[in-house]
Amino acid sequence: MAWAGKKAMLAKHRGWEADHEIHAMRGDGPWVGTIGFALRFSIGVATKSTGQRMQLEEAAMCAVRDGKVVREEFHFAVSG
Repeated sequence: MAWAGKKAMLAKHRGWEADHEIHAMRGDGPWVGTIGFALRFSIGVATKSTGQRMQLEEAAMCAVRDGKVVREEFHFAVSG
């Protein structure tokens, strides 16, 4: 999944945050590349609408132009 532009990224974040409760979080990185950077997250989270708890392992790839993040893309695995 990828989002481009500040408005789209903020809307995605607000929608996700409204339906999830984070219980634990760990971040690693950044790893810097030629067009941006990557971050890795391990997140213990519960979905508010269903009550389901899960552990997310996620990598965020962020493209940067003129010193600003212009695109973010997430790659993830979900267990339990």
